[in-house]
Amino acid sequence: MIIDELRVIGSPQTNVVMSAEVIRVSQRVLGRRPPEPRKEGLGQLVYPFDAELAAALVASCGRRRASCGTAFAPTRSGWSRSTTS
Repeated sequence: MIIDELRVIGSPQTNVVMSAEVIRVSQRVLGRRPPEPRKEGLGQLVYPFDAELAAALVASCGRRRASCGTAFAPTRSGWSRSTTS
């Protein structure tokens, strides 16, 4: 089985802020809301993989982190693709 996920990982207790920022970026860039994320722990959101959303998040995060020190500064955004039995 192949698992495709988009993970947004940040500091502990930032799920609400990260979720709001993902929604903001998605609506602004793609014109649609992302699906509800699965929460894993206090600083990790897992979305079904969407290449357009991933590109928008990476581009947005780089600009915002460099320019204005926002609360949304995930440690990592990544696409998990793994096989399980």
